[in-house]
Amino acid sequence: MRHLHFIVFILVFIAPCITYSQVLIDHDQQLLQDYKWIYDTNVKHACNQPDKAAVIETHVDKCNFINDFSMFPNPANDKVQIDFTGRKASTKLFISNLNGQLIHSKDLDNFDGEQNLKIPLQAYLPGIYVITITQNDETFIRKLVIE
Repeated sequence: MRHLHFIVFILVFIAPCITYSQVLIDHDQQLLQDYKWIYDTNVKHACNQPDKAAVIETHVDKCNFINDFSMFPNPANDKVQIDFTGRKASTKLFISNLNGQLIHSKDLDNFDGEQNLKIPLQAYLPGIYVITITQNDETFIRKLVIE
């Protein structure tokens, strides 16, 4: 009888968590598939030409869809503030490590030309990360250092 209660407990409480976790993992994997071109060194972008050896940051004056960008503090410890203005359109923000592994993503489908984001960083290991903002086929890239 105890074993039956244990099995019911697992089916009722733990199985949905595993399924939900798998859905999140699948969603992140799909995002990586959809945006892997960001890290492809053969692709030429309107705002940036990524390179495997170094992160080439985009200057605001060389990007067509970002007007103003600030990120502080950088280096950061527990959170980072990212503020930018630009062309109104569906926009996506990604944070990835230097291996191209996605660690944070945010869809800004209702981007109205101005965005102020405060992103917690406590879960991330110290190192260099890449902030990527995409709009249509353009990318804007900046480095973030987490101490």
